[in-house]
Amino acid sequence: MTDKRVWLFGRLVGCLALFGLFLGCGGGSGRPEGALPKLQPVRGQLVRAGQPVSGGSLRLEPIAAKSPAPGPASPTAQNVSIAGNVGPDGRFELVTLHTLSMQSSPGAPVGQYRAIYVPPASERPEDQAAVQPITLPEPVTIQEGQNDLKLSLDRPPAAKRK
Repeated sequence: MTDKRVWLFGRLVGCLALFGLFLGCGGGSGRPEGALPKLQPVRGQLVRAGQPVSGGSLRLEPIAAKSPAPGPASPTAQNVSIAGNVGPDGRFELVTLHTLSMQSSPGAPVGQYRAIYVPPASERPEDQAAVQPITLPEPVTIQEGQNDLKLSLDRPPAAKRK
């Protein structure tokens, strides 16, 4: 008789869990609300030693302001991901994704960013661990209007001293 009680108790708990799941899934999309900030078109080419980089992806991370203004945080710092794939000719176009609502659209918000290039994964398993993201040496600035960028993985030459 105890086995039967355990079995009945298990079924009851399972039914209650399913009922709670159905109640929780009703009404809306189930995704948190959120809107994309105003986006500016961004495309460009990524090069190394003057030659196009082939494949991989590029992402932008906002550079925190040195003295943040009072009030709500910038939309670029909250719940958005900015990235794009790098083609065989080094060309890319950036897309912004609102990570809560899962809305996406071409472009990026105005601001200053750190660019990070992720090389394509290797076909050889022993090389996959060696693929490390590369932070570009120069910050990227997105301005109002069309942004046509030429980004380089090369370090800029050291400034000459007078």
